[in-house]
Amino acid sequence: MEAVTLRRTEERIPPAPGESTSRLLEGISTSAQRLRNMDPRGTITTWRYLATAAAITCQVANRITSVMAYRYRELGEKDLAASLLEAARRTRLIGMRWQAIARNWRSLTGMRSDPATAPAAIDAGDLLIRLGRLVYADPAWMPGPRWTTRVVPPEQLTSSTEHAARIVLAVLQSIEACNVMAAAHRAAVNDVARLTLAHRGLPASSGRHRLPVTARRFLTRYEGALHHGKETAIHLGDTVLKLAPPGSGTAAEAALIARRANAPNSHETPAALAAQSFPSLTAQALRTLAQQASSCPPPLPTRYEPYQRKSGIVGK
Repeated sequence: MEAVTLRRTEERIPPAPGESTSRLLEGISTSAQRLRNMDPRGTITTWRYLATAAAITCQVANRITSVMAYRYRELGEKDLAASLLEAARRTRLIGMRWQAIARNWRSLTGMRSDPATAPAAIDAGDLLIRLGRLVYADPAWMPGPRWTTRVVPPEQLTSSTEHAARIVLAVLQSIEACNVMAAAHRAAVNDVARLTLAHRGLPASSGRHRLPVTARRFLTRYEGALHHGKETAIHLGDTVLKLAPPGSGTAAEAALIARRANAPNSHETPAALAAQSFPSLTAQALRTLAQQASSCPPPLPTRYEPYQRKSGIVGK
C-alpha cells in the first residue's frame, strides 16, 4: 500500500535571471502542473496569448530536441539521435499548428497579442521563459523579436544520460501543457462563436444548429493541435524512458504523462484515469509477486475521436 498525495496546485515560482539548471527544471515542472489545473474559462485576450505562447514553446522544444539529436549523432548513439530527431520534427509541426491558431486569433480580434493577466497566461509565460533559458545562451532570455539564437554547447544538455532525460522530460511537460491549452478549446470556440454572432448583430442564443465558419475553423485547428500533441507526448515519453535509469523518478513521471496522453479525451480526469488503471495495476501487482514480470506498455492510439458538436455553441 502507498499513500496517494492529494491533488493541489503548487505555488507559482516567478522566473529570475541566472537560475541554475535544476531551478529551471523545477520551475518548468511547477508551471506545467499549474497549467494542468488551469481554469478552462478565459477571455479573448487570454486565448490569443495562450496560442502565441504555445507556438513559441513548441519552437523552443524543437530547438532543444534538434540540438540534442545533433549531439547524440556525434557520439554515435544512432537510436537516441533518431528518436530525438523525430521529436524535433513532431514539435516543429505542432508549432506550425499553434502558429495558425495564433494567426486566426489575431485576424479575428484585429489586435496584437499583448500579455494577458489571467493565471494561465502567466504560467504559460513562466514555462516558456524557463524552457528557452535551458537552450539559449542568455541567462536572462526572454521571447521577443530580438531574442538570441545562440544555443548553449550541446554537451551541456547531454552531460549525462540522466541529465539528458531530465531535459527531455521538461520538453515533454511543456508539450503536455500545450495539450492542456488545446483541450480547453471548447470555451475558446464558444467565445469565437459569440464574437462572430455579435459582429453579425445576432444574439448568441439565436437557435443556430451549426457553428459559424470562423468558429468551425478554430475547432478544427484546436482538435488537430490536441491530437498531434498527444502523439508527440507519447513519443517524447518513450524517448525519456530510453534515457532515464529504470525505476527513477524521471522515468515514472514520463510514463505517467505518456499514459495521460494515451487516454481518450473523455477519460482525462484523475478519477477516471484511476478507475481505468485499477484492474490492470492489480493484475500487474499479482504477476510481479509471482514472477517479477512487468506489464506491457499501452498501445499507441489508432484514431482520434473528435468532440461531438451538439449545437451552435460547443457544449461545455
